[in-house]
Amino acid sequence: VSGITDWISSFKESGTEEERHYAGNAAHALIDLLTTDEDGENPFRDTASEGDGHYPLAVTEINPEIAASLGSVYLSYLDDFSIDTNDSGYIELDGNREDLYLFHENGDRALLLPQDVKEKFLQLLVANEDLAPNIIAATESQERRIIEAFLTHPDVGNNVGGQAAADLRTTLDNALIQEYVDRDQSIKEAQTSANNQWQTGYNVFTAISTGLGGASSTPMGIGTEVLIKVLEQPLKDYVGDLVEENIQFEYIEDLDQRFMKSDADIRDHANLQLLDVMVGMDLIDMDTLKEEGLLIEEADGTMRLPATAAEWGTGSSGYMSAVEDVISEISFENDDRVDSYVRNFMEIYGPDLHEGRLE
Repeated sequence: VSGITDWISSFKESGTEEERHYAGNAAHALIDLLTTDEDGENPFRDTASEGDGHYPLAVTEINPEIAASLGSVYLSYLDDFSIDTNDSGYIELDGNREDLYLFHENGDRALLLPQDVKEKFLQLLVANEDLAPNIIAATESQERRIIEAFLTHPDVGNNVGGQAAADLRTTLDNALIQEYVDRDQSIKEAQTSANNQWQTGYNVFTAISTGLGGASSTPMGIGTEVLIKVLEQPLKDYVGDLVEENIQFEYIEDLDQRFMKSDADIRDHANLQLLDVMVGMDLIDMDTLKEEGLLIEEADGTMRLPATAAEWGTGSSGYMSAVEDVISEISFENDDRVDSYVRNFMEIYGPDLHEGRLE
């Protein structure tokens, strides 16, 4: 069955213009088919088969080849998934606006999907426990690509960057939580499960990023390389491979705040992501961060930025104040650029549980 869909990502990545149009229209039709509910039921998300957990399995849990193929579709169209829209279709973007798109030009065709459809499609993907961390790693990469694109494209509106990153992350969080709630977990259990998957996914991102350099050393370059690698092997255990090969990388445990619950968590996340991207863009050097006491020392003596404020332990609010001070010293053509990113990320990010679908 996956052979029916494998060509979509191939045509999207390396096809002619006509083939890309075929792929875009097919991707839209496929996602529409997979996410359409009838009387609250979806035969792809809730099949008649049950696993050891005694809940209806998704087709992606039953057949990993299908999971990999659908994952490749998501990865190929991740720039399109980053567009906030209520439209649906593979259609031409509004040619009258020059300030809306981070990865597209006016008049480009893009796969446009409303958020509820994106969430249902992503739930199908993260239902497969092997695919989920790699989808999360790709989304983590995309968030960094969004930030760099936003900071380096002054014509893009101030609201676009934070909204795009928050929308994408909210969509994935909603899909993760809903999947675990559908497995009869409580809300608290679903949040814990989602956080655990984020931790695994973040370490996949770190594992794939290990050794990338040269032209790939910017956040945009690293993010793109991570997407390419996951696209090549969507089900690969990237962390396990490095461990098996005895290659050292920064495996981070107990990311208690990767799934964010409070305004402070959300603000801290947005600022840490900004700081990480700015370091990657050579706008801030590591010596400055060391002088400010913002780096964490690993057991082998290497220094790194924390993945979340929780890694600083007690007194994290003081560290975050220093982070905000360091960021504020970087000047852009638009002085409100960075503040707008954080403000819009905080306003838009907000996963919910979609409990009404379960009634």
